[in-house]
Amino acid sequence: MYIKTPEMIYPFSPDLVRRLNPDVSFPSELSDETLAEYGVFAVYETVKPEGEIVAEGLPELVNGEWLQTWTVSEFSVAQRKAMVAARRYQEETKGTTVNGMPVDTDRQSQALITGAALAATIDPDYVCRWKTRGGFIALDAAAIIAVATAVRNHVQGCFDREAELIAAIEEETYTSDMIDEGWPV
Repeated sequence: MYIKTPEMIYPFSPDLVRRLNPDVSFPSELSDETLAEYGVFAVYETVKPEGEIVAEGLPELVNGEWLQTWTVSEFSVAQRKAMVAARRYQEETKGTTVNGMPVDTDRQSQALITGAALAATIDPDYVCRWKTRGGFIALDAAAIIAVATAVRNHVQGCFDREAELIAAIEEETYTSDMIDEGWPV
C-alpha cells in the first residue's frame, strides 16, 4: 500500500502516478525514490490489534517511515444488547429436535404449535396430521403437548440466556466470546 502526500490519499498505488502524469515516461518498475518525487510513499504494515471494533486509520509518519495505524473501539452498551438480542432471535428460531424429530421454531411455527397444544389440552383425544420436513405424521394429544413443551423450553432457554448476557453487559463482566456460549441446543 502507498500514501500520496501532502493530500493524504490512502490507499494509493504506483499505477495512479502513471495515470496522473501521462506526459512522463516512467520506467517499468517505479522505485521508492521515483515515487517519493511525486509525493508517494510505501506504507509499512503493522500488527492489527485486538478489540471489538478495529478499523484501519490513516498512516502516520514515524522516524521517516509511513506506518499503518489502527483505531480500536468497543461497542456501546446499547450495541452489545442489540447484538445479544439478534443472536437470541437467531438461536430461538433455528429449530430444535424433539424425540429425534426436527421441529421448526420460527415465530409462525411457534404459533401453530401453541394452537395445536391448546386443542390437545381441550380435547385429550385430539389427533392431528402434523407436517414435518419429512412429510405428514399423526400426533396425538400427548405428543403434541410434548412437542409444545419442548419448543417452549427451547424458546424460554434462549430468552434466559439473553437475560444472562444482558446482566453481564450491565455488570461489565461481559466478554465478546460469551455470545457464542450457553444457548440451548
